[in-house]
Amino acid sequence: MSRLEEIVKRGFDIAVAITGLFLLSPILLLATLAIKLESRGPALCRRPRYSLNGATIEVFRLGSTSPGRIGRVLRHVGIDKIPQLINVLRGDMSIVGPCLYRTAPAKPLHTKRRCNAKPGMINWPQVGSYWDKTGGAAKLLQHQIEHDLYYIEHRSFLFDIKIILYVLFSTSSYR
Repeated sequence: MSRLEEIVKRGFDIAVAITGLFLLSPILLLATLAIKLESRGPALCRRPRYSLNGATIEVFRLGSTSPGRIGRVLRHVGIDKIPQLINVLRGDMSIVGPCLYRTAPAKPLHTKRRCNAKPGMINWPQVGSYWDKTGGAAKLLQHQIEHDLYYIEHRSFLFDIKIILYVLFSTSSYR
């Protein structure tokens, strides 16, 4: 990406994050109340993940990991990810970028290459190709790696907009 595209992308990220937090704050409040009514755990959790250049970041998420039905619904609909807009505002994440991942980017090379861009709330592996739910974790990981690397090699602000539109209007994306 050119320097100008990076500036435009960051401005877009900030604008979307502020607007999203403002518009989604009632949903966030209701989800927080529902979590607190159903479980004793925290409503807002921080999960360590790896970001740009392999730096560790704390990713915000609603405490939807409890086995209750509220947690399942929040995860299924994607509401549990709304607090990641805070990470976008902080500059830890982007609206569009490679998948978040849990393992340190030490080996292999493709994992290191995935650290060449900030992780995104929305990512290329969510769209465009068939994802076989029967393939298991290994197939999903391979799918994510291939598409993340494609995204990093071809990223541009227009590609980000294309990905957002695919996710908004596609029935085949997974969450």
